[in-house]
Amino acid sequence: MDHDAEIEKATAQVVEDIKRLRQRIAEAEVPDDQEWFRSFLVGILTCALTDYRSVEIGVTKLIELAAWGRRNLLELKVTTEYILRSEENAVELRNDLSLDAIEFWESISKSHQAMHKQCLNLLSELANQEQGPIQAKLEEELQRDSELGPQTAESDAEAEGFREFLVSIGLKDGATPTRSTKIAKLLGPDQKEDFDPLFKICSKLMHRTILSIASNTVKGSLDAIAPFLKDSAAIDLRLIYAQINRYVTTTGIRLPPKRTP
Repeated sequence: MDHDAEIEKATAQVVEDIKRLRQRIAEAEVPDDQEWFRSFLVGILTCALTDYRSVEIGVTKLIELAAWGRRNLLELKVTTEYILRSEENAVELRNDLSLDAIEFWESISKSHQAMHKQCLNLLSELANQEQGPIQAKLEEELQRDSELGPQTAESDAEAEGFREFLVSIGLKDGATPTRSTKIAKLLGPDQKEDFDPLFKICSKLMHRTILSIASNTVKGSLDAIAPFLKDSAAIDLRLIYAQINRYVTTTGIRLPPKRTP
């Protein structure tokens, strides 16, 4: 068996190991106050499988998809190490769910407002280009939409609900989610040295940078990066599995201890 085949076989085994570990965690009995932590671990393992599959598909069909999956695995790896280090870290990222939700619903409202403004401008332009009954109809629609305003009541209410919850548990208003770049830095210089260049590589490929735009003008121009993305993704997949499996085996499915003063 050649080297590449051995790597493929080993990675396929890791995928199966992750599936078994995920099932083991999901079916385990845990106290009510630990269920969110168990769900967190199950979610990480599920996302790891999905993201690695994105890399597998992307390296043969769409390099941007491979880069997207690769960066997700990189972020999952540092997130996994971070939450397993201390109870405080795990709780911090649990609270990020509400912070993410606030940003999500606030962005929905802002998007509605921007789209509403664009719609009014378009109706105004169309009305100015028409005459007679069509112009009157467009002006009527413009007047009605102007009076209604952007429909943000539901998204505003959702954001406010999450905001009130965070205040109730003592989190300061205006807090923001902990980004993976910050997590990597908090984990120490070795982790940051590994994280930063890979994060940058994937970002250059998956976002519409000038590099990604230019690469699409020449077929196959990024083919050489595909093996690197897949091989490094397989490494992080193994590391994510190893961290969680080792933790669950030695500590169980419960929150890590508090930080030592």
